Amino acid sequence: MPDSPILKCKIIVIDDEDSILFLLKRLLEKHIKGSEVITTQSGQGRSEASGQTLPRLHCIRYQICRIMDGFEICRKIKSDPRIKHIPVIFNHRKAS
Repeated sequence: MPDSPILKCKIIVIDDEDSILFLLKRLLEKHIKGSEVITTQSGQGRSEASGQTLPRLHCIRYQICRIMDGFEICRKIKSDPRIKHIPVIFNHRKAS
């Protein structure tokens, strides 16, 4: 049975670790056919990463050790009338 077509969508993944960004990008591209997954290591990079086309989803690590944490990034997204309707998914990994 052929894959069902899914509309191309932009997804922004924010995490401070390259390995997590790589893994999430691969998984999302594999399971959401035709998606454009953009990765960035900071919430400040989110607006540059999205460019002219608004994303359909934000995937954010809730505890980022850089300039701002995931909750602050989410608050910024939800306070912007242009993008407040875009879903935000938090990810978390357990320290070993």
